[in-house]
Amino acid sequence: MSPIPRPSTNLFKDRWIWRFMWRDMRTQPERVALLLLSIILGIAALVAITSFNENLKSDLENQAKALLAADLVLYSSQPFESAEVALPDSFANPSALDARLPSMVQFPNTSQSRLAQVIGIEGPYPFYGNFETYPPQALASFRLGRGALVDENLAIQYNLLINDSIKVGQLMLPVVGYVTKVPGNINLITSLAPSVYIPYRQLKNTALIQRGSNVTYRQFFRCIGEEDDQDLLAKLKPYIRKYGYSFETLDYRKKNLSEAFDHLYRYMNLLSYLSLVLGSIGIACSILLYTKEKRKRVALARSIGASSQAMYWVYLLQLVFLALVGSLMGIAMGNVLQLLIPLVLNEFIPVRLHFSISLQATLSGLTYGLLLTLLIGSIPLLQMRSIPALSMLKAPKLTNSWQVKIRNFFLIALILLCMVGIAIRHANDPELGLLFFGGVMACILFLWCLAILLLVGASLLAKRLKFEWKQAFSNLHRPNNQTVVLVVIIGMCAFLVGTMSLVKSSLLRQVQIAGKHNRVNLVLVDVQPDQKEAVLRQVANYQLNTREVIPVINTRIKSIQNLSIDAYSDSTGVPNWALYIDYPVTYRSELSEGEVIVSGEFPKSQNDSVFVSVDQQLAEKLQLHLGDPIRFSIHGIDLETYVGSIRKVNRLKLQANFVFIFPEGILEKSPKFYAILIDSPTKLKTASFQNLISELFPNISSIDLNILLRSLNEVIDKVAFVIHFMTFLFLCIGIVILISSISNSKYLRIQETVLLRTLGLVRKQLFTINLIEFGYLGFFSVCTGFSLAFLVSEVLLNYLFEMPVRPNYLELTLFSLGIGLLIIMIGWWNYRNILRVSPMQILRKVQ
Repeated sequence: MSPIPRPSTNLFKDRWIWRFMWRDMRTQPERVALLLLSIILGIAALVAITSFNENLKSDLENQAKALLAADLVLYSSQPFESAEVALPDSFANPSALDARLPSMVQFPNTSQSRLAQVIGIEGPYPFYGNFETYPPQALASFRLGRGALVDENLAIQYNLLINDSIKVGQLMLPVVGYVTKVPGNINLITSLAPSVYIPYRQLKNTALIQRGSNVTYRQFFRCIGEEDDQDLLAKLKPYIRKYGYSFETLDYRKKNLSEAFDHLYRYMNLLSYLSLVLGSIGIACSILLYTKEKRKRVALARSIGASSQAMYWVYLLQLVFLALVGSLMGIAMGNVLQLLIPLVLNEFIPVRLHFSISLQATLSGLTYGLLLTLLIGSIPLLQMRSIPALSMLKAPKLTNSWQVKIRNFFLIALILLCMVGIAIRHANDPELGLLFFGGVMACILFLWCLAILLLVGASLLAKRLKFEWKQAFSNLHRPNNQTVVLVVIIGMCAFLVGTMSLVKSSLLRQVQIAGKHNRVNLVLVDVQPDQKEAVLRQVANYQLNTREVIPVINTRIKSIQNLSIDAYSDSTGVPNWALYIDYPVTYRSELSEGEVIVSGEFPKSQNDSVFVSVDQQLAEKLQLHLGDPIRFSIHGIDLETYVGSIRKVNRLKLQANFVFIFPEGILEKSPKFYAILIDSPTKLKTASFQNLISELFPNISSIDLNILLRSLNEVIDKVAFVIHFMTFLFLCIGIVILISSISNSKYLRIQETVLLRTLGLVRKQLFTINLIEFGYLGFFSVCTGFSLAFLVSEVLLNYLFEMPVRPNYLELTLFSLGIGLLIIMIGWWNYRNILRVSPMQILRKVQ
């Protein structure tokens, strides 16, 4: 007997499919809301971070001229206006000058002094961007030479008012205004090294510039007519080669900015990818349990004549609708969240960010939301097609044939391939994308295995404990309890926060240890040879301890491997800045504490050949190897040297570090200055001695390392705050998915609670069971996340900083208690009403 033919389902003609889809979706608004939240938050984080990255890249590209303040900038250690290096009068491009050097600045109104960056400006600087002051007319007064400008933060710190005097070297100037914005300045750097601006022509009156002083001169040029920066560079190239200037063009600044923010982009993309992964886990959990609860309804519809194809379309349409609505709401929320990110990162970004809706981020959010939701939902949806009408009379048993297993395997493989593709697209690098994906999957696998151990441990403990504990641990094995998923989600949140906390506390602790064990807390810089003995006498008169006197010579690289620096840069791709900058070097006969020879021998002079020791990081940057010839220019005199050794320097130690070290007997007669390292017993004596040195020797800069340590702590705290803020967005997604996962097993818990209350359990016992179950779940999950955080932090800190993990146990303990209490509160909130009403009322409500 042939089967009764069924009419084919027409999605667009059978209106009952659309009505059934809409009515069925309204029967469980809580389930729909949790599924929507998982989609919304995952897409919102993705869109917010992607839009921010796109807008930041666009602003850096568009404002590169304002950051450079010109079309081309020349750098030199000698004044540009001197007769022997001046440009010819026929050179018509507008130009401006500045000179900058570190120096002590005194504030007579408070009898205090501060190391600052003294900048002399002449001409129409900047050509692009805004030089903003308060009051606005202060800049015009400054250009007329009527006084100095100071950074706004410096004025606040030292209570400087308009017309108050400051002393720069031997020059006393009134303050005509405060600088609120300078092209290219980063607020965080400005707070560490504040600037004082004086007219360029007044620099000579300060008596700060001596032979060998650490002064950087810059000349800014603007293009004229139709020429661009490359045309301007071609005109200046003969002078650049002749006098050894370094330079920076607009294209080079854009490249530098891109490289500088590359790590920020990667970190933000990793966070957005993690958010998407967590959102996908939440979507999978919600869809799986949502479709399980719909099996009875599918069986009922099948029993009254609905075809399996029609029911498949009903729930597929539901999924498409929820994915579309959730993605659109996530895109809208992401664009709102995008406005918060610049508020947090304002101190780290040198440009003014503009809000705009990124088309790329919008399309990515919509595509990922639809694609991942449909792929993840395809497995339970296809299983619903095989639910028979007889499932109304007995528990449905889904087909588990080898065809179904192969189909599910390919679907899971397709989901994983999509996640790999998304990771590669976010990283903009196949290797880094695979590393993203592999790292996330390794973390999830690690947490998954520990969750299995949790279940095994709970089953072993349950045998030896009293009833409440036994019941709580048994609940972890309840079908559809989501225990493993909860451990993974809570563990991922704990892992991310724990890693950030461990890295921050280890860096802060290392800085504190460096300051505690450091025997030097005051450094005098730019001490001229004819001042050295007088300064040392003053040190002795103040009963301070001189720890070290270090000669410092400014040098420049003339050639490497017998190639000019232009030819070497073109052939090796070494960055321009690494070849053209001035390098301060010293000479000594032994290694200092914190230095280790990696290869070769420490510098020595042998058979008229000079061997130098090179810092390992710079050797890698310049692609130097043992025996490579390097020609240095030392105040106009060329010196041929060879790489004799490469050494590793521990930069976390507070000591004088140099990238090149010469042997003794070579540079003693070269123009130089000295750095004197001093141990001062008290802060009061340090401040008094600094004021004395500023009065007697205005050109000498004194650096209080205690202030430097405090500044480093502030920087690390600010960076940590930014990272914690971004992590907080990630945690919000985790918390919502946590609520979703716990709520997904709510009805199973209701039935179990009714049974236990019917058997005679009182509210106190039920509350205790609930408390133990969620408390154990939270405690174990946090421990698994922190164990993974310790492992990753150990690798990161050893690889990047060569330091051990130094945890802040109080911070970790507070976080553990916080997440544990949060999980207990979520569990109590879900079942608070169950304990207040009778079992019959609950059963009627469930029915």
